[in-house]
This record gives sequence, structure tokens and C-alpha cells, in this order.
Amino acid sequence: MYQAIYRKYRPKVFDNIIGQAEIINVLKNQIINNQIGHAYLFSGTRGTGKTSCAKILSRAVNCLSPKNGNPCNKCDNCQSILSDTNMDVVEMDAASNRRIDDIRDLRDKVIYPPTFLKYKVYIIDEAHMITNEGFNALLKIMEEPPEHLIFILATTELEKIPQTILSRCQRFDFSRIDRDGIAENIKYITTDMGIEIEGEAVDMISRAADGAMRDAQSILDQVIASSGDMITADAVSSIIGAVRSDEIYELVNLIIGRKSGEAILKLEEIFDTGIDSGEFMTSLIDHYRDLLFIKTRSILRNDADVDIQKLENQSKEISLNEVVDSIEIIMDSISNLRKSDLPKIVSQITVVKLIEQVDRKNLLSRIESLEKKIQEMEKSGEITQRVISKRISDISSSHISYGNDKKHIPVDKIEEEAIKDKKDILNIDIKYNIKDKAADEDAKDRDFETDHMSEKESSILDIITESWELYKKAAVAENNYWILWLDKINPVEIKDGVLILMMPEDQGIIFKKAIDHKEELKNSINQYFKTDFEISIEKSISKDKNNDEILEMVTKLFGKENIEKI
Repeated sequence: MYQAIYRKYRPKVFDNIIGQAEIINVLKNQIINNQIGHAYLFSGTRGTGKTSCAKILSRAVNCLSPKNGNPCNKCDNCQSILSDTNMDVVEMDAASNRRIDDIRDLRDKVIYPPTFLKYKVYIIDEAHMITNEGFNALLKIMEEPPEHLIFILATTELEKIPQTILSRCQRFDFSRIDRDGIAENIKYITTDMGIEIEGEAVDMISRAADGAMRDAQSILDQVIASSGDMITADAVSSIIGAVRSDEIYELVNLIIGRKSGEAILKLEEIFDTGIDSGEFMTSLIDHYRDLLFIKTRSILRNDADVDIQKLENQSKEISLNEVVDSIEIIMDSISNLRKSDLPKIVSQITVVKLIEQVDRKNLLSRIESLEKKIQEMEKSGEITQRVISKRISDISSSHISYGNDKKHIPVDKIEEEAIKDKKDILNIDIKYNIKDKAADEDAKDRDFETDHMSEKESSILDIITESWELYKKAAVAENNYWILWLDKINPVEIKDGVLILMMPEDQGIIFKKAIDHKEELKNSINQYFKTDFEISIEKSISKDKNNDEILEMVTKLFGKENIEKI
């Protein structure tokens, strides 16, 4: 009969337990020094070696010739325990023996000395399943146990064990097994079985196990059943839905290159292979973690599929701050993923955020430095406050990198941008000041005032129109979902303190979305442009479609700059 790998390769001695060195050292020393406790509590997540340790301990305390704290597994006592024929070592599942009557029956049996062995050992698995009444019945025997009795309790939910029980046990907390340890065990098993396995396949299994050796061995069982004597990364991916490292590498290349369209398509390809969003996020954050290690010259995880040279090359295209910010973005998305009913959308938004992220800390420090210099210029009378607000807004926006724009505007040139064309800016401002003064002097002339305000509003509209694309990108960076409707909106007129925004008439649902966010949009526009407008969102009147098609064709042929409207 076929025996599952996790049973066939269960550790037989303490030295074979992986990832629990401190616990093993204590248990071995107790055996060597004959300082054996009467009750042990092994806690930790599944597949970390709790039951295996309990079985080894039950043999070690009864072994006729222990070796350095390990059972020999050859003497009669060890052999009878290994074959499950010795009645003095009892394994019981608390999930099905949890009632007070079960514990009372146990209490009545344990008082009798062992028949063959030195110690009678009771291994109680999933001990947290015992009822409160059952724990109370167990407590009495644990308070004053006979010398021949040893209890070993194993649990995955330590918080459910009463403090009265905890205080009477030697407690050992089993930690998750690291990937290197799981990978080494998988290699050992496949070598012993005469099976070849690719390095990337080993890494995919160890990552999917999430620190649980038994899970890794169960996955390996499945893959062997489908692949036979040669296990490939593709075979593992089809079984567990893991993402191949080269797929993630290509996606991150597109993200770093600011190629949003291609990155979304690549993500779709990954999902089309059956990968779920949780596994994708795990693989993505692992890759950025590797980039972080490369950037900080730390030690990489010892995975066989990690191509150091490829990571080195990729790391040259991204700054350390961007790597750290990317990891934070992914961590936030993983948190949102648990609460979302649309995990695929969360993954897509994550990729867009990674592409369009801004080095905010560096940007803010530069802007702060810039503001100080401009304040000095303001004190000397070289520039006015109104122009300062406009220039800072433009410069802050121009530094942001979006979409397919691979290169940032160099930060070192921000200061140059702040003061270039100073005379032209001042001329504009002086022009406004003169007009404002003229308006004050002729305030009684209503027609003149109306004409003046119309001309000034027109000038302000020109400024808003010129910076509108930058504004939209900045707004979408703060509110990702605005991209659904803000892209269709454009400023067309300012009238009596109202900024009129136009949207194509065929945008029914999107128009409603824009109207729903009208107040937020108004506040955003006024904050960005340092204005105080009300806004009105209206639908445009459609033109003749044939004319539109002709105009579009002519524009493609001759360029927009070569076409003059009449």
C-alpha cells in the first residue's frame, strides 16, 4: 500500500526535525540529564513538527540505549512504539475525545503503571478542542501526576488552552519553517526517491507551503502523481497555481519602464493561467523584497531560481526609495485584498499604483527648499505671491511621472524652472494689477467692469487649460477611481465665477459619476489652481460624425499644429 510522503519521511530522531533547533536542544538535554517533565505543551501552526517531536520524545524517554538524547529506534521499546503496538504510548485526538466522560475515562486509566515501558505517555493532539469540563477533569491528574506518567499536548490554537493547564506544562512554541529548510527537505526526498526536480519548482513548492513542512510534502505528493520522475516548474504551477519567477520579472520590468498598457496585459496573461490574486501578490512582494536586498547589499534567500545577475540589472533601473514605496503599496493592497470581493481589480490597481507612484518624500523636501528661495525673492520684490502659488503648483505637478512617461523631470532642474521667464511672469502679473487698478477707478462704469472681468477670466481659463492634463494626472494619483470619468472632462469657460466643465454627451453613466463627485472635484480644482470657483459640469453638443472622422484623419496626416480652425 502506498504511504504518503509526510508519513514515510516523518523524522525519526530529534536531529531530523527542521527549523526548531532551540526546542530540540532543550528536549535532548532533558533526556541526557534525566530531567524529564511530567507535562509538555507543543504549540504552533500546522506542519511545524509538533506531533513528530511528541512521537520522538515518547520513544526517547523509553529507549533502552538513547544516543545523545535521540532514541536508537532499534531496541524493542523503540520498535514496538514505531509499529504502534505498544499500549503504554497512547495517541488520542482531542477533537473526537473532548467530552468530560472521555477525560474521566482517561484519568481512570493513567493511574495504572505501564505494562512494558518505563513511562506511560499520552499524546493529545488538537488539545484546544477539549471542553471546559474536560479540562477541569484533566487538571486534577496534571496537578499531582504519578511518576510514570507523561502528558504531551499539541495545539494550533494556544489561546484556547486554560491558564490552569498552561501553568502545569512545559511550553514549547514551534515556529514556521523557513523556505530554505523546506527546500532542502524537498531536495532530499526527491533525491532519495530518484526523482529529478527543477530548482524553480522547489522554490514554488516551498513558497506555497507557507512555513508548513507537511503542506510542502503533500504538494510534492500531488506533483509526483502527475509528473512522474521529472518535476518541472510548469507542472508545479498547474497544480498549485503559483506564478513563475520569469513572469514576475517581465511584469516588474514593464512597471519600472512605466508601460502601463503592456503591464496590464501581462497581468491578464498571468491570471489567464489560473493564478489567483493572493498568490500573485505574494510573488510580487517577494520579487521586490529581492530587489530590496540587492539595493541594500543584504543576503538573498537561498532559492535555486533566483537569478542574481538579472536582479542586479533590474535593480539599476529603480531607486531604493521606489523599491521601499512599492513594497508598502503591495502590503496595503494585500490588506485590501482580504476585504475585497473583486481581488482581480485590486491586483490591477496595484500595478497601476506601482507604475504611477511618486517619490513623495524627496519631492516634498525639494519643494520645501524651493519655497524658501521663492520667499526670499518675494521679500526682495522680484516676484508676487500670486505667481508663487501658480509656479509651485506647476512645478510640483511636472515632477510626477505617469503612464508611459519613463523619465522623471530631473529634480535638480526644479529650481531653474521656478525662476525662468521671470520677466514674462512679472509682466503678466503687472498687467493684472494695472487692470485691477483701472477697474477700481472706473467702478461706476458697469459695462467696463463686465468687459474687464471677462478678459481676466479668459486669461485665467488659459492658465487652467494649459495645466489641465497635469492637474488630471495629479488628481488621479490621489484618487485612482477618478480616472473612470475625469479623463473625459475639459474646462471650456469661466462665467460669473463659475468654471464650466464639458463632457461628451454620450457619457451617460460616467457623467452621473462626475456629478456625484462634483463637490470633491470643485475642492480639488480650487486647491490645485489656488482659485475659488464654483463648477458646472455639462454635456457637449455632438457635431456631425463625418466631420469628426475627417478632422481626425487630417490631424493624423498633417499634425494638430498644422491645422487652423476657421
